[in-house]
Order: sequence, then structure tokens, then C-alpha cells
Amino acid sequence: METRWKFLREGLKSDSGNLTWKIGEWKKHKGKLKLCESGFHCSKEIYQAFTFVRGEILTKVEVKGKCEVQDDKEVYSEMRILKA
Repeated sequence: METRWKFLREGLKSDSGNLTWKIGEWKKHKGKLKLCESGFHCSKEIYQAFTFVRGEILTKVEVKGKCEVQDDKEVYSEMRILKA
């Protein structure tokens, strides 16, 4: 499986989507994936992730399942936080 980077807000909350994460717990997106709109977003590099969400907490995430990829951002159907 692949690892990526994601910034979260205090309390391990997503910037959008009203989702609170727990370390080690897989989340699964139901529905269609669309960059900047739906699914679990992340980036290959820390600086890329920071350009999208200037959150307080840097997390290393593991991703799997369906995905859409562009140069600086990716969206996946399944994700979990490995380290925060």
C-alpha cells in the first residue's frame, strides 16, 4: 500500500466534510470520487499537502482502493492515519 501526507485541523478533524479521524482506523468513502469535491484527499509530498490545507496537524496516511491522481493532489476511496 502507498503512504501519503495530509494536514488536519485540531482534534484530527478534516478541513471539510465534518470528519474526525482516529489513528489506525480505516475510513471508506461511499460514492463517486472527484478531486477537490469527494473522497479522501492527500499528497505525495508534505509541501504539496500544505498548499491545500494549512492545518495544525501533519499526518502520514496509508491509502488504497479507487483513486484519481493529478500532479500535486490525489483522492482515494480508502484511507487511514498512520502517524500524526
